[in-house]
Amino acid sequence: MFRKLQIDQDDLQKGLIVISIIVTVSAIFLPIIIIYILQDVFYFSRDYWFRTTPTSAYVIFIGGMLMIPVASVLYMIIKYVMDKKNMTIRIGWIFVIISLAVIPMSALGVMNYYYLDDNGVHYNHTLQTSETSYLWEEIIQIQPYSDEDNNQYFSHFTLTTQDGRQVDMPASHEFLQYRQIVFQIVEDHGGEVLDRIEES
Repeated sequence: MFRKLQIDQDDLQKGLIVISIIVTVSAIFLPIIIIYILQDVFYFSRDYWFRTTPTSAYVIFIGGMLMIPVASVLYMIIKYVMDKKNMTIRIGWIFVIISLAVIPMSALGVMNYYYLDDNGVHYNHTLQTSETSYLWEEIIQIQPYSDEDNNQYFSHFTLTTQDGRQVDMPASHEFLQYRQIVFQIVEDHGGEVLDRIEES
């Protein structure tokens, strides 16, 4: 007969605390490394002018990682309350279910990116699993914005298409390098580049 596995609760809670600390500290730098590697593996193409990752991708990935310490804290709080009331309900499933949120949230973080190529702008938006393309000939307007309070001459660019779709492009280092080329291509297709607007 199999013996029932006995887990010392003190050791379990100590283990959860250690894991939570490690995951929380790792969430500061690990998403940058993991997202960079996975996006390079799955989405690399020589046809891209550049591919970059918006801040939202890292926020989502970090949020997924932090589900583990959140689940650990909830588990220990509920376990403490139940012990005080001499209740013996199994609550391990709470930790497992919340921790499993790491997988979809991390995947969504990896799938959040955008790139430019000869055809246009291609954006895999936050919480989406497929790309949305904004072709150069469809873009009729580019509106640059600045945030001089934060010393940003360009903070972001809003691209508007013929059918009214809009995409907000962060003023990343990569985008700024290609800014004049983007402006020229849009103007060559009959679009216009508006004067920069300063945001307060």
